Amino acid sequence: MVEVPIRGYGAALQAGIAAARGKYVVMADADDSYALEELGPFVEQLRSGADLVMGNRFLGGIGPRAMPPLHRYLGNPVLSFLGRRFFGVPIGDFHCGCVGSAGKPYTTWVYVLPAWSSLQRWLSRQLSMG
Repeated sequence: MVEVPIRGYGAALQAGIAAARGKYVVMADADDSYALEELGPFVEQLRSGADLVMGNRFLGGIGPRAMPPLHRYLGNPVLSFLGRRFFGVPIGDFHCGCVGSAGKPYTTWVYVLPAWSSLQRWLSRQLSMG
């Protein structure tokens, strides 16, 4: 555990990543929505040379109340499609809160996370207003 004086998801991730000492960094939401005891495939992918491994809740199953229907059937699929289209990466769930990284690539996430988090909040508000 790392104590973080600044509130917020982005601040918590930044501090946790900065304090990490291992070869790999795996981040997961702390709301019990991910089976952390089943991270073996993440670590296997990282050990096999992957720089970044992201979970995909659409493949692993989403609990009945884990995601509002609007986000599950419209928001997340559309935004994930746009992310794949614009960035050319094979990520099925751009908003998954379970991500693993190896080596130096994870340090760039420290700078991207606050902006991405703000964008996600803004998009969620826009979708909720519809």
